[in-house]
Amino acid sequence: MAQSSWPFENIDTSETQFSQWARNIGEGIKTGALNELEVFADFTGMQVKVRSGQALVRGHYYQNTAEVALSLEAADLSNPRVDTVVVELDPSANSIVLEVVTGTPGASPTPEPVVQTDAGIYQIKLAEIAVATGATTIAAGNVTDTRFYIEDFSGTVPGSAITGEITTATIDGDRLFGNIDSATIAKANVTDLVSDLSTINASISNPLADFVTDATTARTLTSTDMGKTIRFTSGSATVVTVDASTDFTVGARVDILADGAGELTVEADGATVAAAETSTTSGSFTVGAQYSAATLLCVATDEYRLIGNIGVV
Repeated sequence: MAQSSWPFENIDTSETQFSQWARNIGEGIKTGALNELEVFADFTGMQVKVRSGQALVRGHYYQNTAEVALSLEAADLSNPRVDTVVVELDPSANSIVLEVVTGTPGASPTPEPVVQTDAGIYQIKLAEIAVATGATTIAAGNVTDTRFYIEDFSGTVPGSAITGEITTATIDGDRLFGNIDSATIAKANVTDLVSDLSTINASISNPLADFVTDATTARTLTSTDMGKTIRFTSGSATVVTVDASTDFTVGARVDILADGAGELTVEADGATVAAAETSTTSGSFTVGAQYSAATLLCVATDEYRLIGNIGVV
């Protein structure tokens, strides 16, 4: 039969069909139910323990109301291994129980893959247990939590579809884990955020990128100069211009070093620059003699203060 569908009234639905259908609703550990089937070790021999909790396993519900101790096989004397604690559905036995899947010892051991079939055994992994060579007890740090929850989503969502309220977010990769109480995230915003983070990371990894040496005799400041230290080194007279296109954010600053032998002048052209008891939109200020310094600070839109060894031209 190439096509089939279910459930329908007065038509028998098998356990396997029900299980396949219900699996689409979700599966995993139930959030907030008892102790969420947490696996732990407490140095009491070759065993781990599983706290109480509930889970949905391929459409079948499981509940454990008391702590369960699970014995592990004796450690290998030559190599370590990784065991796996699972919740296992066995429809032939009409049961769901906790089980330990013993790993294969090896120099670089990996856990056995979980079994997940549509009609037979189906396992949900709770934890991985590192069993050291010759171990006689399991420490707390040997347990790696691998639980996932019924509400967890696994898949791909296009950026244009991410809108609305996100109450809890877990993003694997370079993992973001936490609560986003309310968010509307447009695709363009995500792109801009990644771009901004890249810029920040580049600045952190190369803090000297904000130190600039300028050997020219003329420079009009722009918003890209915010936060920079600019060292002017020309032997000739040099002019730094501050105009409306400078467009600094309020509170932003740029440090200016007069390291050249030529006179360094800061010229206002449209923007308001105040220094040495004078405010001007079309005048100039000198920055001391060679090796003097000044700071240009934005105090309002197109309005700046020039602080340092300043003279009025």
